[in-house]
Amino acid sequence: MVLSDFHLGNSRCMRTPHLSRRRNLLGKPGINMMPAKIVTPNATSDQSRYLREVVRWQLARIRKHWRRYQCSRCRNAIYLYLAAVFDLVTNWNNDADRCARLALDLKGHATPRRVEPFDVVIRCTSDPGKVDPRTRSKWSRALRFAEQSKKPFEPLGEFIRAIGEINACAASWSEGSRRR
Repeated sequence: MVLSDFHLGNSRCMRTPHLSRRRNLLGKPGINMMPAKIVTPNATSDQSRYLREVVRWQLARIRKHWRRYQCSRCRNAIYLYLAAVFDLVTNWNNDADRCARLALDLKGHATPRRVEPFDVVIRCTSDPGKVDPRTRSKWSRALRFAEQSKKPFEPLGEFIRAIGEINACAASWSEGSRRR
């Protein structure tokens, strides 16, 4: 989506979206953007449809980070993808399990009794041929450890590298969960 910074018309500043040839999130041609002001619907079924579309849009955004990581030759590119996953799941707050179940449903995966949101987002946005369940579990454990131990404004990549890369974070989570 391309947005002009500001359009000066009649001495008023207005944000004007440009029409694109791409399709928006609902598959319709036209303006390709999320609404600037999100109004939540009143009815429960409308809310669940709304949440479903929001989760679909969020997964598509994370999928773009996955593609950038795959195209990059930089060793540290994985941290950008994992940071996007981390930000998404931590912003879900109390609805993380519900959103994770919706994500699994959207992608056609079976929904287990107990879901782990980091694992679900990685599963739904990465290429299954390149990320096996063991790697997905390791990344998920590292992100859970970061969620528990990272300072709020510390960048995820710096935190993980300070601990000693992804394997050390995953091991730290495993050791901590054994003690509990």
